[in-house]
Amino acid sequence: MKKDDINYVTRKVELFGKGKKHRTSGINARAIVALEIYYQTREEGEQDPDYVFVTDRRPHRRLSNSAVENVIKKIANRAEIENVFPHRIRHTFATDAVEHGIPVTDLQNLMGHATLDTTMIYAKISETGMINNYKKYLI
Repeated sequence: MKKDDINYVTRKVELFGKGKKHRTSGINARAIVALEIYYQTREEGEQDPDYVFVTDRRPHRRLSNSAVENVIKKIANRAEIENVFPHRIRHTFATDAVEHGIPVTDLQNLMGHATLDTTMIYAKISETGMINNYKKYLI
Protein backbone atom coordinates (compact mmCIF):
# COMPACT_ATOMS: atom_id res chain seq x y z
CA MET A 1 0.00 0.00 0.00
CA LYS A 2 1.36 3.38 -0.96
CA LYS A 3 1.02 6.43 1.27
CA ASP A 4 -0.84 8.25 -1.51
CA ASP A 5 -3.48 5.49 -1.50
CA ILE A 6 -4.79 6.75 1.86
CA ASN A 7 -7.19 9.67 1.90
CA TYR A 8 -7.32 10.90 5.49
CA VAL A 9 -10.15 13.35 4.78
CA THR A 10 -12.60 10.84 3.32
CA ARG A 11 -11.13 7.99 5.40
CA LYS A 12 -10.80 5.77 2.36
CA VAL A 13 -7.97 3.59 1.10
CA GLU A 14 -7.45 2.53 -2.50
CA LEU A 15 -6.23 -1.06 -2.52
CA PHE A 16 -4.68 -3.09 -5.29
CA GLY A 17 -5.04 -6.79 -4.68
CA LYS A 18 -5.10 -10.27 -6.07
CA GLY A 19 -6.18 -10.58 -9.66
CA LYS A 20 -4.96 -7.03 -10.31
CA LYS A 21 -8.22 -5.69 -8.87
CA HIS A 22 -8.61 -2.21 -7.47
CA ARG A 23 -11.03 -1.60 -4.65
CA THR A 24 -11.80 0.99 -2.01
CA SER A 25 -11.89 0.29 1.69
CA GLY A 26 -12.43 2.39 4.77
CA ILE A 27 -9.90 3.38 7.39
CA ASN A 28 -11.03 4.27 10.91
CA ALA A 29 -9.67 6.86 13.32
CA ARG A 30 -7.87 4.21 15.37
CA ALA A 31 -5.94 3.02 12.30
CA ILE A 32 -5.07 6.60 11.36
CA VAL A 33 -3.62 7.23 14.83
CA ALA A 34 -1.67 3.95 14.63
CA LEU A 35 -0.23 4.99 11.26
CA GLU A 36 0.81 8.37 12.62
CA ILE A 37 2.65 6.67 15.49
CA TYR A 38 4.24 4.18 13.09
CA TYR A 39 5.48 6.95 10.77
CA GLN A 40 7.16 8.63 13.75
CA THR A 41 9.13 5.45 14.52
CA ARG A 42 10.47 5.03 10.98
CA GLU A 43 14.03 5.99 10.25
CA GLU A 44 14.57 8.93 7.95
CA GLY A 45 16.78 8.70 4.93
CA GLU A 46 17.01 5.43 3.08
CA GLN A 47 13.43 4.31 3.53
CA ASP A 48 11.15 3.95 0.53
CA PRO A 49 9.01 7.03 1.08
CA ASP A 50 6.18 5.90 -1.20
CA TYR A 51 5.11 2.83 0.77
CA VAL A 52 3.34 2.61 4.11
CA PHE A 53 5.05 -0.55 5.35
CA VAL A 54 8.77 -1.02 4.79
CA THR A 55 11.44 -3.44 5.95
CA ASP A 56 13.20 -2.75 9.23
CA ARG A 57 16.66 -3.29 7.75
CA ARG A 58 18.54 -0.95 5.46
CA PRO A 59 18.00 -0.24 2.69
CA HIS A 60 14.34 0.10 3.68
CA ARG A 61 12.07 -1.21 0.94
CA ARG A 62 8.40 -2.05 0.73
CA LEU A 63 7.39 -5.28 2.42
CA SER A 64 7.05 -8.34 0.22
CA ASN A 65 4.15 -10.74 0.60
CA SER A 66 6.34 -13.21 2.48
CA ALA A 67 7.55 -10.45 4.82
CA VAL A 68 3.93 -9.60 5.66
CA GLU A 69 3.27 -13.28 6.36
CA ASN A 70 6.30 -13.38 8.68
CA VAL A 71 5.14 -10.30 10.59
CA ILE A 72 1.70 -11.85 11.08
CA LYS A 73 3.29 -15.13 12.19
CA LYS A 74 5.43 -13.32 14.79
CA ILE A 75 2.42 -11.43 16.16
CA ALA A 76 0.42 -14.68 16.36
CA ASN A 77 3.28 -16.41 18.18
CA ARG A 78 3.52 -13.59 20.75
CA ALA A 79 -0.25 -13.83 21.26
CA GLU A 80 0.04 -17.63 21.47
CA ILE A 81 -2.44 -18.14 18.64
CA GLU A 82 -1.85 -20.99 16.21
CA ASN A 83 -2.51 -21.22 12.48
CA VAL A 84 -2.73 -17.51 11.74
CA PHE A 85 -1.96 -16.33 8.24
CA PRO A 86 -3.23 -13.52 5.98
CA HIS A 87 -5.89 -15.59 4.27
CA ARG A 88 -7.32 -16.77 7.58
CA ILE A 89 -7.57 -13.13 8.68
CA ARG A 90 -9.52 -12.44 5.47
CA HIS A 91 -11.93 -15.30 6.26
CA THR A 92 -12.33 -14.07 9.84
CA PHE A 93 -13.01 -10.53 8.63
CA ALA A 94 -15.75 -11.77 6.29
CA THR A 95 -17.38 -13.95 8.93
CA ASP A 96 -17.28 -11.21 11.59
CA ALA A 97 -18.68 -8.66 9.14
CA VAL A 98 -21.67 -10.86 8.30
CA GLU A 99 -22.27 -11.70 11.95
CA HIS A 100 -22.28 -7.98 12.75
CA GLY A 101 -24.91 -7.33 10.11
CA ILE A 102 -23.11 -6.07 7.02
CA PRO A 103 -25.13 -6.83 3.88
CA VAL A 104 -23.36 -9.57 1.92
CA THR A 105 -23.43 -7.46 -1.24
CA ASP A 106 -21.46 -4.73 0.58
CA LEU A 107 -19.05 -7.36 1.85
CA GLN A 108 -18.68 -8.66 -1.69
CA ASN A 109 -17.60 -5.20 -2.86
CA LEU A 110 -15.26 -4.71 0.12
CA MET A 111 -13.54 -7.99 -0.62
CA GLY A 112 -13.38 -7.35 -4.36
CA HIS A 113 -15.25 -10.48 -5.37
CA ALA A 114 -16.89 -10.72 -8.78
CA THR A 115 -19.57 -13.10 -7.53
CA LEU A 116 -21.54 -13.49 -4.34
CA ASP A 117 -20.72 -17.21 -4.37
CA THR A 118 -17.06 -16.42 -3.73
CA THR A 119 -17.96 -14.10 -0.86
CA MET A 120 -20.08 -16.80 0.75
CA ILE A 121 -17.09 -19.17 0.72
CA TYR A 122 -15.35 -16.65 2.99
CA ALA A 123 -18.28 -15.66 5.19
CA LYS A 124 -19.14 -18.63 7.36
CA ILE A 125 -22.43 -17.97 9.07
CA SER A 126 -22.71 -19.74 12.41
CA GLU A 127 -25.86 -21.54 13.47
CA THR A 128 -26.20 -19.10 16.39
CA GLY A 129 -25.94 -16.18 13.97
CA MET A 130 -28.63 -17.66 11.74
CA ILE A 131 -30.98 -18.21 14.67
CA ASN A 132 -30.37 -14.67 15.97
CA ASN A 133 -31.06 -13.20 12.54
CA TYR A 134 -34.17 -15.33 12.20
CA LYS A 135 -35.45 -14.01 15.52
CA LYS A 136 -34.46 -10.44 14.71
CA TYR A 137 -35.92 -10.21 11.20
CA LEU A 138 -38.61 -12.84 10.91
CA ILE A 139 -40.26 -13.16 14.31
